[in-house]
Amino acid sequence: MHYGCDSGFGNRLAFRLNSKGFRVYACVLDTNSTGAQDLSNKCQFKDEICIVRMDVTIDEDIDRCHKFVVADLQTSGRVLWSVVNNAGVMTYGHLEWGKFSQYTKVFDVNVFGVVRVTRKFIPLIRESKGRLVFTTAQAGRVAYDNLGVYCMSKAAIIAFTDVLRREMRPFGVRVSTVEPLIFKTVMVGLGEHEISRNWSETDLPVREVYGQAYYERQIKIVNFLLLITRPNGNLDIVADDMVDAVASRRPNKYYTPVNQWWLHGYHRLLRITPQCFIDYLFYRFISSGPIGIRLARLNSKGFRVYACVLDTESTGAQDLSNKCKFKDEICIVRMDVTIGEDIDRCHEFVVADLKTSGRVLWSVVNNAGVATYGHLEWGDFSQYTKLFDVNVFGVVRVTRKFIPLIRQSKGRFVITASMGGRIAIDNLGIYCMTKSAIIAFSDVLRREMRPFGVRVSTVEPMLFKTAMYDIVKPELNKNWSQTEGQVREAYGQPYFEQQFKTVDFLLTIAMGSKKLDIVVDDMVAAIVSRLPNRCYQPANRWLFN
Repeated sequence: MHYGCDSGFGNRLAFRLNSKGFRVYACVLDTNSTGAQDLSNKCQFKDEICIVRMDVTIDEDIDRCHKFVVADLQTSGRVLWSVVNNAGVMTYGHLEWGKFSQYTKVFDVNVFGVVRVTRKFIPLIRESKGRLVFTTAQAGRVAYDNLGVYCMSKAAIIAFTDVLRREMRPFGVRVSTVEPLIFKTVMVGLGEHEISRNWSETDLPVREVYGQAYYERQIKIVNFLLLITRPNGNLDIVADDMVDAVASRRPNKYYTPVNQWWLHGYHRLLRITPQCFIDYLFYRFISSGPIGIRLARLNSKGFRVYACVLDTESTGAQDLSNKCKFKDEICIVRMDVTIGEDIDRCHEFVVADLKTSGRVLWSVVNNAGVATYGHLEWGDFSQYTKLFDVNVFGVVRVTRKFIPLIRQSKGRFVITASMGGRIAIDNLGIYCMTKSAIIAFSDVLRREMRPFGVRVSTVEPMLFKTAMYDIVKPELNKNWSQTEGQVREAYGQPYFEQQFKTVDFLLTIAMGSKKLDIVVDDMVAAIVSRLPNRCYQPANRWLFN
């Protein structure tokens, strides 16, 4: 079963697998589309192709497709061998351009759609000890300018597959990613149209800051890059790897199909190149909780601090009000980063206060975050949307709102990510997905802000005792208890208890430090240093460093 068969790689793969005798459930958005009709009429074995309508953003569609596949398998006496996740959408333009809704649209298909389908069909794949194949992109490894939102979504899915591969191994299920680089599909052809649309939907003050000449240069750059890389219309290069992932006895973990020989070396080199050189390359040739409370020690350095909290009556908020050194220079502001109205109200307060004091806003530190624990298949799907709404969309909302003020001061953006955004960790898969997406966001934002003199840094701590650290075991228990009975039976209670012991052991040897100043020192450096690092990676033990 695979989806995204209306056109492109998915359509080509359906033809190829049908010609090899596979029974193919080809899922499309429109059963009357040209691609769907071609599959019905032109495939080699017409009795072995089933065209099924499925929108991966609609749970009812996925449920209906699942019921159809189960019924058909029972009738034919077969098992489901593979699920190929192939649907995807793309948008072009700078992170600050266009409507915020483009983020949720891209993630709803490229991330949440993949998760919905995968979780639904895992029991069938586990039964056959089959394959889960994911079409991602090289852009999930290296974040590209004007493709920031797309790169964020693909980085999240690569983290998802890395954890899923290990979780599925005890069941004999193989997980592969296919990561193409620039092939001539419908999405690639939309570059100029999408960047124009996002530019036209950008607020006028933002467009005036960039200027029409800058925008026109971005159009030329996009077209020039497509010209020199010469997107290939031979989709069989990608389909070959997809077929291998489905049919090979020992499939690769990663496939990286490219349309020109030199791109193989280019991307291998880029993946091991330090971020500072990647930033220079793109800029030169393309762009022309508790820690938050400790960070408020900036007040002791004479900064006027706008300390945003979820609850102004909380102990932390009260401590800030009563115990800081310069009480007149601390402003406690309520803000929930998942609520647009809260962010607007906070922004209005800050603007008014800056006008009164005659100051400028020097830095925005994105520090809000939530976590959950357990396997990717465990718990309710809502945990995915909850984490992304805070850890990703919350960061994006706040950053986009405050960019004009930071641009005015040529100040700093500091984004709290995690080492989990670099290496995906078992039982922290969803959290790692969000942090992978935010690191991609930061990498692109850093280059986009450079012409304005704005510095962007990430702080990526590893294992510190914050409130999130203390909820590991309760969250693991909660997600296990909310998992469907059929899935729990597949793992078994002893497996869960072993995971519980493993987590307990890892927390013990990691000895998560309560010395949050180790992290805050790096945050302060990112704010006040004349030449801040692009990335800070505070760790609580020399081993982790």
